[in-house]
Amino acid sequence: MGIHGLMSYVGEHNEFFLDLKLRNTKVIIDGNNLYHRLYFDSNLDIRRGGDYDSFTDITHKFFETLTVCSIQAYVVLDGGCDASDKKLTTLKERAQEKIRSAHSLSRGGGGCVLPLLIREVFKQILTQLQVPFVQSFSEADRDIVSFANHLNGLVLTLDSDFCIFDLRAGYCPLNYFQWRNLCTHKDSQDCYIPARCFSLERFCNHFSNMNKTLLPLFAVMSGNDYINLPAMEMFFSKVIYRLLLNISQCSLSTSLNKPPVSSIFHEFDRSQLSLKKSFVQAAALPGNVCNDQYSLVMLNEVALADRLTLLLEALSVTGSILEPIPRLLWLPVAVTCYWAQHSEPKVKLHHMKALLLGFVYGELHSVLHNPDPEIPAAEVNTIVYNQFLNWKQKKLQKEVLDLDTAHVFCQWQCCLQVGLYLNQLLSSPLPEPDLTRLYNGTLVHRLCRELKSTSTPENILSASPKMYQLYCNMVHIVKDSIPPNFFQKKKSKKRKNQALAKKEGATVEALPLCSVNNRFAAFMVED
Repeated sequence: MGIHGLMSYVGEHNEFFLDLKLRNTKVIIDGNNLYHRLYFDSNLDIRRGGDYDSFTDITHKFFETLTVCSIQAYVVLDGGCDASDKKLTTLKERAQEKIRSAHSLSRGGGGCVLPLLIREVFKQILTQLQVPFVQSFSEADRDIVSFANHLNGLVLTLDSDFCIFDLRAGYCPLNYFQWRNLCTHKDSQDCYIPARCFSLERFCNHFSNMNKTLLPLFAVMSGNDYINLPAMEMFFSKVIYRLLLNISQCSLSTSLNKPPVSSIFHEFDRSQLSLKKSFVQAAALPGNVCNDQYSLVMLNEVALADRLTLLLEALSVTGSILEPIPRLLWLPVAVTCYWAQHSEPKVKLHHMKALLLGFVYGELHSVLHNPDPEIPAAEVNTIVYNQFLNWKQKKLQKEVLDLDTAHVFCQWQCCLQVGLYLNQLLSSPLPEPDLTRLYNGTLVHRLCRELKSTSTPENILSASPKMYQLYCNMVHIVKDSIPPNFFQKKKSKKRKNQALAKKEGATVEALPLCSVNNRFAAFMVED
């Protein structure tokens, strides 16, 4: 997005800006720009899948600061992409850059890649804080301009496109909005936020009083791409393309006497360090749902039980095995079952346990910070929660990233993202989980290291019977959804020989470490 190089140029000219002391006003915020800036400016984890809880705390502080200054915020988010794929080339370039950045980060280098679920987390935070927000059908620029002029509110964004829009109250680049530097008027003691507002009049005057109506032409000549639309998050599931065909294939082929709409889709996904195009055949829906009630326009009228069945079948679980846990955790636990079965590299026991312990950490936070007035929080819950905090706060920055661990948890986030989309597409037969506290990359990676050598993270839960029971229930659910010996390590040749020797009464010492006829036999021994 934006006019290439314009923000850099504008930033070099102080005369284009007005100094402001913002309070008692309205601001219209570019939501996508805001969550990018809040995450990257706060030195949060970008190597282990994201620290959504820390991002939540920072976002709370941002909007609390606005409230202190009597600033009413309205947030506008980008929507989907243009069906014409006008920006496909740009999107592929950005995806390729993300791949390079992610690879650099995995090797200890630099780069900026947002956590996968950050957009959904941000929307949940806005809902919790009761901050008004809307999502545009496509790119949000035009909606932001219309909304801002209607409310006579200042626009907060980092998109250089807004340098060409005629905004009544003006445009404040986010990097000039000093919300962390809260100030107080000497006389009134009222709080305000120092900011700098871009002046369109001063900009035009600098170019020999250029006519404002010529600015769109100026933008196009300078390389503007705002008339195209940004990318919606890519659907990874073909457990969605069939539903998005809008009208059932059987209806099209029988009633309209026309060939069915193509059910072949092409996706762009990562293959090693490159972006790879592949073709995907949309999966057939179950026979009992191949009718017009499952067309997209009628989907919200389908019975709740049927929509829930379709969602759970897509995740290869049944509602009965999920019964022992709170309904708010059904979706993430069902996704975890699917992930455990399909992840590559294979999920190991300590991966699964660390992830579920992370869920428990989120539940503990909820119990302690949003307590039920009729049920006093047990002191032991605080002790357990603080122990999790200690593990989270142990620094991992200088330690080598376990790439297999990072990869399997990345795949879990991908599975959860698609599960969330499918749940939304089916009009939410399951409640949406609290993503703000569900996954913390720093904590989960630390728990993985702990669990490889000790069972302390599990044992600490015994001090909180309710949370320990929740954890055990989740572990059993996942284990019940996979083959019996899924997590069992394969015995090495040496161990098999030792077991056989013991069974036959032979001594272990009598067994050779490796065969003299096979120089590679030693590699059969597990780490």
